[in-house]
Amino acid sequence: MNADVIGYDRNDEPFLIVEVDVSVHDDIRFDRFVARFLDMQPPLPFGIYADLEWITLLGRDGEEGAMPLCRLDARTMLGRYDPDFRGKHSTYGTKLIFGDYLTTLVEVWLQDLAFHWKSEEPPGSSELAGTEFLRRLEGGMTKRDVTVGIAPLH
Repeated sequence: MNADVIGYDRNDEPFLIVEVDVSVHDDIRFDRFVARFLDMQPPLPFGIYADLEWITLLGRDGEEGAMPLCRLDARTMLGRYDPDFRGKHSTYGTKLIFGDYLTTLVEVWLQDLAFHWKSEEPPGSSELAGTEFLRRLEGGMTKRDVTVGIAPLH
């Protein structure tokens, strides 16, 4: 499975797959991500689907499913790293928000959660406090444009 970003914990173990979608939220695209997240081998415990409206954190629910752990407003989470970021409310419309730009903002946010380089309490810290996700992210790193495992053929 190709990923926009992969999160690694401080032991360099992958634990997070991130897909960035430069559009307003669409349940069909979100459901496709969930299906790929569940099918990926080896399985990772967390997934993030980020679009111009929401950043949705998923966790594996046993062997069979995934459950949303948290849904955060993209504009609130990412606006701290670029005050001009307006998400779906961009002055010029969503056509001019490029994938690399949104991916960079998501990655910078994750790195702030991991290292607190920008702020003592990064956006989303309170919503994610005490979670296994935040514990694994702290002191970790991210990599872009990675292929992880092989999704089974259907």
